[in-house]
Amino acid sequence: MMRWICVFMLLWFFFGGALNFVPLMSSVDEILGVLSYAYVFLYWRKLSLYEKRIVKLCCILLILGLVGNFLHGYLTALFPIGLDFLQCTKVFIVFIAANHLLGNWPEQKKKSVLKKLLAIAGVYISIAFFCAIVSLFVNIGMSADVRMGFRCFKFYYGNAGGFANSLYLVLLIFMAYSRFVKKTQLMKFLIFMALVSWALTFRSRGFLFILMFLLFYYLIVVRKKELKIKVWSVVLLVSFSLYVTADQFDVYFNNENMPRAILLKGGVDTMCRFFPIGAGFGTYGTDVAVKYYSNLYRELHFDERWGFAPDNPKFALDSYWPAIFGQFGVIGVFVFVGLLFCWFKLVRKIGKGNVYSSQASLFIIVTQIFSSIATSTFFSPLTVGLVFFIPLLKNIDIQRKNELGDPQNV
Repeated sequence: MMRWICVFMLLWFFFGGALNFVPLMSSVDEILGVLSYAYVFLYWRKLSLYEKRIVKLCCILLILGLVGNFLHGYLTALFPIGLDFLQCTKVFIVFIAANHLLGNWPEQKKKSVLKKLLAIAGVYISIAFFCAIVSLFVNIGMSADVRMGFRCFKFYYGNAGGFANSLYLVLLIFMAYSRFVKKTQLMKFLIFMALVSWALTFRSRGFLFILMFLLFYYLIVVRKKELKIKVWSVVLLVSFSLYVTADQFDVYFNNENMPRAILLKGGVDTMCRFFPIGAGFGTYGTDVAVKYYSNLYRELHFDERWGFAPDNPKFALDSYWPAIFGQFGVIGVFVFVGLLFCWFKLVRKIGKGNVYSSQASLFIIVTQIFSSIATSTFFSPLTVGLVFFIPLLKNIDIQRKNELGDPQNV
């Protein structure tokens, strides 16, 4: 059953956005989140130390958000509050459940499901690559805009960023297949097609992440180096990243009329105003804040801005940290930093013991955390799909320790 759930999840990841008219298709991530919470509480004793810390931090966030809701009164209806709590934490809880349900599979079972996933991902990236090359020369309706004189490829997504998000999972599957099945020349060519297709989106972040992927591949897979996260390496990586994306960072955050700058300023102002706990669930920067249009937005006059108004709110939820600032305040920032730290530790453990798993896990950690600066990464349904598959990278030796009853090593 889980094998076919994996196939469904991959198809949903690639095509779910185009099938929102199908009943429940747009709620797959929430349904998975609810089921994952049920698993976590039913099998609490099986959770590792860091997994339990994630659940505890989610509970702290629940209390913190509820206090903000009922103290400030912007949103007091229980259903939207619960929905927002689920959307704010689903990525971490789905990851925990998948870590047990997929991560502890025997190697042969992983090989079997990876062959199915590779067939889908391989066809997907082959078609995308062909369309990306054609789109350079002919307008086939798959370009978002024009940069440097070239059409920016977006495939069938609404924007180039949507297509780029799909490539994290494509590359993860290719690396997992190399780890558990075999490394082939075809696999190298598929990775090449994915990176070229990504480059043809002509996004600064895309170029940066391609360079990261190649650097990690060279150091970890080719040179067999075990990279450790140190302060100096983080500073160097962040500095280089800011240098590469400086032009786009300046456009989005230093222009007070840009949506992300507006959200950031409003989030910081709200955090200071409601120090130290924030305004509560569903009040700022999230999907629920838009669906149940937040009274805080009206107070900030967002309803008078293009792209933020109730009838056109496409920019009103394109954020992660500004939403945390506004909804959960200073304390919430520490809670989410704790969640990301625990998630980071678990993903790095999954990657230990094999160069392909190590490279893929480090790449996912760096790209997702970096992406959260500019987008609503850890609230996104696509990130739920991505973290669902991360445990397929899990080292077989760690699995055996779990089977022997040592959950603290998960």
